[in-house]
Amino acid sequence: MVNEAGVARSTFYKYFGDKSGLLSSLAVAVRDDFLQAADAWLAMTAGGTRAEYEQSFRIIFEAYRTHRVVMRCIVEQSTQDAVIGAHFREMMDVFVGAVEQHILKGQRAGVVVESRSASHLAVWLTWMLENGQMRLIAPADDRAVEKYTSAATDIVWKTLYADAGSNG
Repeated sequence: MVNEAGVARSTFYKYFGDKSGLLSSLAVAVRDDFLQAADAWLAMTAGGTRAEYEQSFRIIFEAYRTHRVVMRCIVEQSTQDAVIGAHFREMMDVFVGAVEQHILKGQRAGVVVESRSASHLAVWLTWMLENGQMRLIAPADDRAVEKYTSAATDIVWKTLYADAGSNG
């Protein structure tokens, strides 16, 4: 984790003292990187092709792979450390809110199925994608990541966009 943070072990102990302090510091930076990567998907509120959505998930998954060590530590510590748990919940709440806004904008624009609950979809999609990234994307080789990216795109595409014209 110290290597992932880009600090020397001596610097780690000088400034952080423990893993919780370092993770707290890294959680904000990781969240910001993920939000920037997620914008490739979430900014497409006027619709896009399936290929464009797949490319946006490639960007998101690459960002996750870059921070996979930190994310695994955050997830593991979130159940044992109240501060890290609060950071993780806040991170996930930010993503759920961003996905919900994307869905609502898409529903208003007629490119996302409007008969489905934006709130419920946002919660499920966000947690599904986070868990999939941790369990599948993080340890995968490049070839497997491509297959997972295609599968994740299919799930999101069919859930949100494929039936938007019929609103079914």
